[in-house]
Amino acid sequence: MQSTRRAVIDVGTNSVKLLVAEVDDDLVCPLWEHGQQTRLGENFYATHRLQLPSILRTARAVQSS
Repeated sequence: MQSTRRAVIDVGTNSVKLLVAEVDDDLVCPLWEHGQQTRLGENFYATHRLQLPSILRTARAVQSS
């Protein structure tokens, strides 16, 4: 099988991470990784709602990835 390039964005409560890799069957060879702390879950436990500034920070981080 020929290898293919894949990208994954992981949006968590504290950070956004991007991984670009070459995938060949079960072998994953990372080509580039980047992470940025955005604190999406900031104040969530107190309010049980995501806060607009946190959402905007996270959206900008995904956009720039």
